[in-house]
Amino acid sequence: METPVELNEIMRHFPKFWEEAGNLFTKTVYQESQLDRKSIELILCALLAAKRWETGVKVHVGLAMEHGATAGEIRGALLLSAGVAGLSASVQSLHWAEEVLARR
Repeated sequence: METPVELNEIMRHFPKFWEEAGNLFTKTVYQESQLDRKSIELILCALLAAKRWETGVKVHVGLAMEHGATAGEIRGALLLSAGVAGLSASVQSLHWAEEVLARR
């Protein structure tokens, strides 16, 4: 998966942090969650939709697909964000997701 352009600055200015702390944090959180990777990615899709972070939604939609999630499961996870963040967050994230789903 290609690194989103929005992450280039942190990677360029703080490469040691990104490689060591960023990756270690993510790896540890994923392992400690005791969830399978597909479930993790679906949850992250919903959480990032609630935060309204386009890059995050697109990255984790792609990762969810790589780990076996169907388009329907991804759309369902994004729909669930409406219960916490409101319909506008869910609608916007579904739009972002379709860009990724269309490329697969």
